[in-house]
Amino acid sequence: DDDDDDDVETIKLAIKGVGDKKIQIKTSILQDKAMALSVIESYLEDVPEGMSQFIEKISVVVVPLLKFPYLGEIRDSSSKCLVHMLACLPPHISKPDMLRHFVTHLLEAIKQESDVAVAGSLVEAFHKCLTACEPNCMPDDMVARCSEIMKQIFDESLKRRKKVQKQQRHVQDDEEEVEKLEAENEGEEELLNTVVEAVGALVKTHLAFLNIFVSTFYEMCVGLLGDKYGDVEHRLALCVFDDFIEHGSKANAAAVQPYLQPILQALLAFSNVPDPDVVQAATFGLGLGAEYGGAAFRQVLPEAVRRLLAVVANPKAQEPEFTAATANAARSLCKVMQFHGDHEAAA
Repeated sequence: DDDDDDDVETIKLAIKGVGDKKIQIKTSILQDKAMALSVIESYLEDVPEGMSQFIEKISVVVVPLLKFPYLGEIRDSSSKCLVHMLACLPPHISKPDMLRHFVTHLLEAIKQESDVAVAGSLVEAFHKCLTACEPNCMPDDMVARCSEIMKQIFDESLKRRKKVQKQQRHVQDDEEEVEKLEAENEGEEELLNTVVEAVGALVKTHLAFLNIFVSTFYEMCVGLLGDKYGDVEHRLALCVFDDFIEHGSKANAAAVQPYLQPILQALLAFSNVPDPDVVQAATFGLGLGAEYGGAAFRQVLPEAVRRLLAVVANPKAQEPEFTAATANAARSLCKVMQFHGDHEAAA
């Protein structure tokens, strides 16, 4: 009888789009599989030169585990292996080809992942794979697919986070439930951060993404800066804008130029709000505006200087939670002087 076997466990399996299913599974097999995958990950990271000859065989085993349904730890470890494999490919394997192979399977896995923490690991692996390769390795249709999945994951996480926050307002007397919901809220915030970093990697690595960005993520970020969202969403939107200014300007300044003025206005508006993390993102963006914004930045330069000086002069500027924002403001003032030293306000 399976129920009498200490090595058999009944688990609840969360299937995205289906719901929870109960299954019985032999846990020792899962543990052995997880341990083996952990060993492979360690070898790939620590002795890449010795693992190069085995990459093709490892890939055949590891890639399908991105969607292994019975243990999140295995999906997490398999995603980390992909990044290490790209770093130790043998000469006869093309890194762009392997990237496209990995990304195809990562996107499928990300789309169906129901565990928030594992979804974050998968998105992080996607980000690291992109930055491990030369720019523009993926064809335009794959870039569009990447954008679609990142936007979907971001929107779904936002909705879940909003639902959790609504629940938090009704369980303040239940300490256990409060802790559970707080953990869920933090998990969603981590996932949102990871997606934002991945979007930044797409801006940095793929020129084709710029046009997609302005038709999707730009409007999304404008919406996130609205009053119905809070400090976390405001910070996330500003971080996306920061990446767009920096990496987009390097890739195609003309494509970024039409959006600089409204983005700079947003950065100005959020540079003196109470939340130090939002201020940190805004002041960092103003420094990027000084570096890459050209004539658009000169139009707002006096106001930018005034607001950056206000951050540095804040009585709380040297308190631990404000030091990063203060440092960014000081650095951005230096960039104003470096790139616009001839402007009277820079003096």
